[in-house]
Amino acid sequence: MIETKRATAILEVTGKGTAITEIRRKETLLKTGSLKNAIFNSAKFSIIAADEKDIIQLFSVGAVRMLGYMAAEVVNKISPSDMHDPDEVMARADPVTANIPVAGFSANAAPSQIRKGWDAGFFRYLTKPFMVGEFMDIRDVALKYSASWAGSAGREVKS
Repeated sequence: MIETKRATAILEVTGKGTAITEIRRKETLLKTGSLKNAIFNSAKFSIIAADEKDIIQLFSVGAVRMLGYMAAEVVNKISPSDMHDPDEVMARADPVTANIPVAGFSANAAPSQIRKGWDAGFFRYLTKPFMVGEFMDIRDVALKYSASWAGSAGREVKS
């Protein structure tokens, strides 16, 4: 009889522990999802994602603002490399954002794909899986570079 009560108590404790773990997991997913949505919908971050065939599947609000293409023009239609005519990109780009560093994020870790990213001018190229902290570090470097470039450009104009 004592063993039955002990087993019940263990099940109850285990059940509560599982419920707490599930709540924490859901909270983490919610925070991660909120972060991803905030970044994707921000005009400050340009995010372009392509599938394994190198066709754009995701084109963020920031990519629209920075590159001048509408998402409907590129999603499921072209490769990111199709947009890499420097003269055309400069003609469509906002001059204020023309020197913002671009990082590539892809599930395609093939050396030829990474080389394409470097050739396209990415300052970093990460392949999946990557850690949110790693992404945030890259974001911080990009923002610091952009701020320093904007500051030096402003000083040159005033001189």
